[in-house]
Amino acid sequence: MTRAATPPLGTIIAIDPGITHCGYAVLTGVEQLAVSGTWIPRRTLSVLDRHLWLLAKLQDLLTEWQPSVLAFEEFVWMVGDNGEYFVRGRPALERLIGGIEALCLWPPHPVLMPLLPQTWGKQLLGQAQHTKAQIAWAVNQRLQTTFKGDALDNHRADAVGIALVAQDTLRQRQYLLTHSGARR
Repeated sequence: MTRAATPPLGTIIAIDPGITHCGYAVLTGVEQLAVSGTWIPRRTLSVLDRHLWLLAKLQDLLTEWQPSVLAFEEFVWMVGDNGEYFVRGRPALERLIGGIEALCLWPPHPVLMPLLPQTWGKQLLGQAQHTKAQIAWAVNQRLQTTFKGDALDNHRADAVGIALVAQDTLRQRQYLLTHSGARR
């Protein structure tokens, strides 16, 4: 299997996945926030129906914006008291992320960019440990938005932060690609 080339700096969709709240953001151009929000499926839906509802929302977003990149927050393994690795709701989150990944098999075939929270948080803030309010502050500084990082907008602010880090990563890769030949 060959490694995919760095995708062009085009539209980026970013997802902060969750089955009760799922943040999303769309960046078009350099730091141009086109749309962002939080999908909240009805609590009366079964877990499977929540997945299907969320994936349908994402599919609509992919169809409308035709992104070159789909970035998402990868889930984190935590160590419990008994030494086991776990994530609250791990099977449901794994299934949702699998669905997110599967949607990239259909047009527009965006390149997947999974980002661990401590990785993208460090790239955005300069530190691996961070709060939702700190993420919102960093996003607000770059985009002149007004996120608070509270329960009402933290998933949305996280998705925007993920999109910004994905865009920064792509810009860094393109810079390295275009300037690596100049050093020889």
